[in-house]
Amino acid sequence: MTFNQINERLAREVMGLKLILPHKQYCTDTDSGIVRKYFYHEWNPYTNISQAFMCVDKMRERGYVLTYDNTSTHTACFETPDENHIGATADTPSQAICLAIIKVLDQ
Repeated sequence: MTFNQINERLAREVMGLKLILPHKQYCTDTDSGIVRKYFYHEWNPYTNISQAFMCVDKMRERGYVLTYDNTSTHTACFETPDENHIGATADTPSQAICLAIIKVLDQ
């Protein structure tokens, strides 16, 4: 899976955003219509730690708890509501978080 595919999946499945083509904008539905949140190139939690933590906040709303270890590598682990642990290790904190979320979604 490429980092663009990871970003798209997090936008759709975690943040509840829709990719509107041909303008390549991530949008959300509201009572007053569709509202643009990000242009395609602006949404990149795979490399943007603040956006990665926006995804963590959404996961927390679903009952998942993040633990993080950066002693020698960057490892992000989510404790699921049924107390399983699903994690990933990567080169950067944002990558580890995103990969761990993808693993949770694949469960």
